[in-house]
Amino acid sequence: MCTVTYLPRPSGFILTHNRDEAPSRSSQSIVREKTPGGKTLLFPRDTLAGGTWIATSREGRTACLLNGAFVLHKRELPYRRSRGLILLDFFDWENPDIFFERYDFERVEPFTMLFLSKANFRKV
Repeated sequence: MCTVTYLPRPSGFILTHNRDEAPSRSSQSIVREKTPGGKTLLFPRDTLAGGTWIATSREGRTACLLNGAFVLHKRELPYRRSRGLILLDFFDWENPDIFFERYDFERVEPFTMLFLSKANFRKV
């Protein structure tokens, strides 16, 4: 089971993610790269599928992916796109609501995505 921890801080937050995956699915060290949309991301890259399970951008958006969704599912390989690549695709969309409305999720294994944006936080 994947575990996510969210710790609010006066200057933002700390988000941790324990990835529940086969040991053969190791990651490269932290990667910093620009997306096709020009966003700079910081994330660990999965060496098998090339995606990630957690990423953050300089623009103040952070997202993580959990395997599965609300209903237990049976794997139906092959899938059209890795969930970890979809997480990276997310950062190319300016509006998260439009991403979830318009992105093609057909033939993608179920997942849950959590995202945080500094636009949603304010100092109190």
